[in-house]
Amino acid sequence: MPPKGKAKAGAKAKADAKAKAAPKKAAEPSKPAPTATPSEPSEPSEPSELPATPAAGSGTAAVRQQREVAATPEPRTEPESHSVEPVDAQTVAAEPVDDTQLVVPSRSKESTVDLATIADPWAEVSDELAMARIKEEDWEVIEAENEAAAACQLNAKDTEMQKFQPKDDQRRWLVAADFSENQLTSVEALGGPMWLRHLNLGMNPMESLNGLSSAFPRLLVLDVSFIELPSVAGAWQALAELSKLRRLVAEGCSLCSFEDWEELPSLKTLEVNDNAIEELEELEILAKKCKGLLELDFRENEVAEKPGYAKKIAKFFPNLTWLDNQSRKKYVAKGADATYSADALKEKDVTAVDGMFKNESCSCLEGNPCLDRATCKDWANREKVAAEARKRKGLRDDSGKML
Repeated sequence: MPPKGKAKAGAKAKADAKAKAAPKKAAEPSKPAPTATPSEPSEPSEPSELPATPAAGSGTAAVRQQREVAATPEPRTEPESHSVEPVDAQTVAAEPVDDTQLVVPSRSKESTVDLATIADPWAEVSDELAMARIKEEDWEVIEAENEAAAACQLNAKDTEMQKFQPKDDQRRWLVAADFSENQLTSVEALGGPMWLRHLNLGMNPMESLNGLSSAFPRLLVLDVSFIELPSVAGAWQALAELSKLRRLVAEGCSLCSFEDWEELPSLKTLEVNDNAIEELEELEILAKKCKGLLELDFRENEVAEKPGYAKKIAKFFPNLTWLDNQSRKKYVAKGADATYSADALKEKDVTAVDGMFKNESCSCLEGNPCLDRATCKDWANREKVAAEARKRKGLRDDSGKML
């Protein structure tokens, strides 16, 4: 056994050697520490790593330093890829979630209009007179960007329109609108409510007709040509709710039956040409749904080619005055005296042309200047009268310019 002084000196030398080796290990943290193999004899337990301070002069000091090193926690590293920025609690508290702020404004709020507060431009015009004016297109024609100052029709045909928002003056004066050949899908996109009497929605990808009667409560004529009516939501109910509807144009609407239709008691004219009506039994069904029909068009339907079609029509629609583009009124000759008397000629607008009586009319009123003074109502101003007629009808050339 070595002397006690030599043992202390050996312990101090080992502590000094480990103190010098400690900075090198701290500089290389990634290198693993060597592990003792079972074949090597184990030395007495000593501090594995010591701080870079001078070792104590005794074993007790070395053990105290070892405990202090063991008690010091190693720095904890977080993976950079999963780092999350802390959320400021004050910021969250300053922005409380309000349920009312999450509500998206509805379409009804965008177009909340009380139609009762807007004067009807045709308030004094009866439905019969309104139908006559619609037939004659007796109104001014404006574009979507124009202002309105009198009862007029909106010409918005083939403008790739997806939604119409009328101006205040347009809502006040529009009595007819042509929205055909656009991209409209619902009644909400039509800008109602308005006092329209005539509405053309032909060739639009309509998905629903719900709300049609509330948007246009005095509608008399509706054109839904080339719209797949059987696939349109609420189509039959929407039509039935139009209590004043007189004329319905449904050309090319993929109709094959009237079974799902609701009653349309006010309807006088129905045009369903170019559809898929095949069976004669459909005529009886239609007669029960539309009891007041006076004009009917079944052209380009297979049912019109079947034997017995004329008899069924006469049986179920005895009051028809017009069928398949042909008048059914009976002509009764009045005789030469009643026809060519002086009083009768004064009442009629007839003119002797080439020695024959002909019911000629002034073509200026249709938009074409007259070529013959005998038939012109205003020969001196024929060009101006024709121009006004073209403007009223909204006639355009191939480039879209107003004629």
